[in-house]
Amino acid sequence: MQKFSDCRFWFYTRSFGDPILLDALSRLASLPNCQGWLSVDSENYEQAILAKCSSPASVWNLALLQDRELASGVVPSLLSLNESVNIVNFPYHRAGHHVQPVRNSAITQCPAIVGGLALKTSKDVSRPCQICSFCLP
Repeated sequence: MQKFSDCRFWFYTRSFGDPILLDALSRLASLPNCQGWLSVDSENYEQAILAKCSSPASVWNLALLQDRELASGVVPSLLSLNESVNIVNFPYHRAGHHVQPVRNSAITQCPAIVGGLALKTSKDVSRPCQICSFCLP
């Protein structure tokens, strides 16, 4: 990432339970051309919030993996974070069908998932993530 400083990188991870791994990933996510996203769901949201709060400010954003039975404490817990944090939502989807996305002005819906940006098969056409660029640094 340092060698290719003109490129933008981003990644999602659920690997935040191990403090040594979280520290290494936090160093990557701290690079100016990289953005790290903690993948949050009904099962790990408390651990993800602890990881976010134990890392340097503004290093991590949150990617909500909204499952069919989203635990009632997930969204209020994410929204209660005192610092500014971007939250992108990926509602559960299969074969073009997804659960009704959580609605909150602080949560951005992934347009590739909810139908705003379709994936094109041509290699000459920008991909949805390139067009949207919300998750990019």
